[in-house]
Amino acid sequence: MLVANAIATQQGDYTVEVQLVDPKTKENVSFTGLQWTLTDSSGTVINSREDVSVVLTPGTDYETISLGDDDLQILTDESSKRLVQRKLVLEATYLNDAGETENANEVLYFGLENLGL
Repeated sequence: MLVANAIATQQGDYTVEVQLVDPKTKENVSFTGLQWTLTDSSGTVINSREDVSVVLTPGTDYETISLGDDDLQILTDESSKRLVQRKLVLEATYLNDAGETENANEVLYFGLENLGL
């Protein structure tokens, strides 16, 4: 489950709260690993944010990803658009009830408002 606003602002701050729910038990589980990649709508990686590992918080069932400054930049070929799309690709691992490692992948699409227009 992802919790985030639908629109971010150019050069602003944007926070995504990520919670992992086991699809079989429907219960929250703790991450054993979490990484993310930030791209534009065509797949261009933004601000070298590819396969970024999250330092996990022990004892919690959610993690927070914070984007800001150059993460929320408008690319040159997007400068004439009022709103552009960003994609945050999440790849997580967790232990299921049997103690086996499971993978979970999710994509969050959000808008980025161009303040220069």
